[in-house]
Amino acid sequence: MGRPGVEQMSGLIGRSNELQVFRDVLSGVLPHRILAVSGLAGVGKSTLLGAFQSICVEGGVPHGLINARSTAERAVRYPSVVETLAALERGLSSTGCRTTNLHKRLNQYFQIHGRVVEKVGGPERLASVGVQAGRAIFRAVSALHPILQPIDELLPDELPDHVAKAIRGYLNARDFELFSRPAEGLTKALLDDLSAHLARRRASRVVLFFDEYERILDTIDSWLRRLSDGGYGPFDRRVLLVLAGRLSLGQDWIARGHRHGPDELRELLLSPFTVQEVALYLEDRLGIASERAALVARQFGEMWRLPLVTRLLAVRPERLKDQLEAGEWATFQGTLAKELVNRLFDEATPAQREAALAVSVAQSFNLQVIEVVLADRDLANAREHFDWLEGQHFVNPNAPPYSFFDLIREAFLTRLRTIDASRLRQLHLRLRDHYTALAVPGEGGAAGAGLPEAPLEATYHHVSGTTADPLMTALKDLLHWLPSPIS
Repeated sequence: MGRPGVEQMSGLIGRSNELQVFRDVLSGVLPHRILAVSGLAGVGKSTLLGAFQSICVEGGVPHGLINARSTAERAVRYPSVVETLAALERGLSSTGCRTTNLHKRLNQYFQIHGRVVEKVGGPERLASVGVQAGRAIFRAVSALHPILQPIDELLPDELPDHVAKAIRGYLNARDFELFSRPAEGLTKALLDDLSAHLARRRASRVVLFFDEYERILDTIDSWLRRLSDGGYGPFDRRVLLVLAGRLSLGQDWIARGHRHGPDELRELLLSPFTVQEVALYLEDRLGIASERAALVARQFGEMWRLPLVTRLLAVRPERLKDQLEAGEWATFQGTLAKELVNRLFDEATPAQREAALAVSVAQSFNLQVIEVVLADRDLANAREHFDWLEGQHFVNPNAPPYSFFDLIREAFLTRLRTIDASRLRQLHLRLRDHYTALAVPGEGGAAGAGLPEAPLEATYHHVSGTTADPLMTALKDLLHWLPSPIS
């Protein structure tokens, strides 16, 4: 049994204010139509959405969940809007909302899709929309908002005209309309089902959850904004949208919130665990003795590692518990760092992995440092990597320039040293040159015309990147930066 005052739902610690806001919206005490949950990676957004879903289950509130990561990364058979509507249909129908119209229209679409694949053929030709005989066609379709043009107007140059003509000639007008404009027909069916459900239960709500919204496809974001704005037909105000992501909602959403007034949108910014909440988690979830739990929580707090502690929910609790109870603090830190690094490399793209490893060589970083360490790599724009790193749980965001938490930085450097020691030295020397240029001596030989800490940074990277005697290298560098005597 948990301690009094500690929220127990779905393994959640704290978040009582956010839970109360959600309950008040469901009950009608608060009038909001959109809840926007945002916060750093690992801060507990998905866990909070799980708690929201538990509240829905307890109250008999139908709901559906879309995880943007799976939508963006999974190999799909159908266009993104169709995949999204199919997932929502499964969620809503399993939680108490009859989806008769949407289920019927989806089945019609799948049957048409199957007939077209069989008739048109071509295993790699048509599949962004799901039809393997037409991937390129529907990629072009889904790139537009809304999906309105007929297929034969959107065919890419490399596909022959007779493909579209064959599709149009094989389907009757109604089937072709559904096949070429699935967002229109399927969304209308969804709205009919929602309206019917809410008409039967006047005080009820329906909730549509979207997790990891920073990864959402542009087509789904556009579709959802159009849906909630009534672009496909009347959208009942009792349908609540809950959007959770690392970033605040974009200007298109915020502007609409201003336009429709304060009742439209409520933002919930999640802060990392407090020291007290970390102690409660260690005590309640891992069974750590209260004195040791409080001590560990304070140690994490002093090192600005509270965002990392929230990731304990995703690592190996039994192993960590044993290490904490035995007082093996250093071993515990190493285990935690390893788990977090492994999670990063599981979730990040190859370019992001390389960027994170390279940037870890710097003791702190800004956009200019990222440009320096990635100068020889054919990676995405440095600004994209900066924006990505800014939201990661292993970065200390408390003061620019940013830095990696030292525990994680050490783990990254160990990995880089293991897989490519020569690149590690190269990066150190590149950063040495960068900081040397920033420490241009001023008048009289004083190092002051550039960055004040640049001489020490240049010395650090020179010592780290050279194969010469480190002590002599450091002494020579420091003597070089000493101000010249004034004659």
